[in-house]
Amino acid sequence: PGLDQIGFTPKTVGGYTDITRRLLKQATPDAEAIVRDDLLKVMALEIDRVAIYGSGSEYQPKGVKLTTGINGVDFASAGAPTFAELVKMETEIALDNADVDNMSYAFNASIRGHAKTALKFPGVSGSQAIWEPGNTVNGYQTDVSNQIIAGDVFFGNWMDLVIAMW
Repeated sequence: PGLDQIGFTPKTVGGYTDITRRLLKQATPDAEAIVRDDLLKVMALEIDRVAIYGSGSEYQPKGVKLTTGINGVDFASAGAPTFAELVKMETEIALDNADVDNMSYAFNASIRGHAKTALKFPGVSGSQAIWEPGNTVNGYQTDVSNQIIAGDVFFGNWMDLVIAMW
């Protein structure tokens, strides 16, 4: 097996909001819990964003998109991948012997909308949409998040994405 060591350096994410003394005194403890929950959601969204798009500078980790050595496939029409282009993503990973059982697609709602209406094989009688029953594409699970920039599609084993928490 090939082994490697990855060095981690601490990064910080935080959130801030003002809460009035009046709100805390007049409300039940639920008001504070709602504010805490909102702050946690904002921080979780930022952690997700930098895991994918982090610049690697300005106290951000380097995200998947900017990591070197990851295969990429260019789409002929931005935001409207064909079935063949999506299969090419799968093929590139398989050629690197990185195809495992937990592979899945990740894209935003606009790509999902495209995949629900675009045919796998345009012009072929009986062709089905790229988006398959059970929320799959070519048999692979799909995850939809609007954290992903319009036009971007990711395919891989998300179980291998490491987010180390200090």
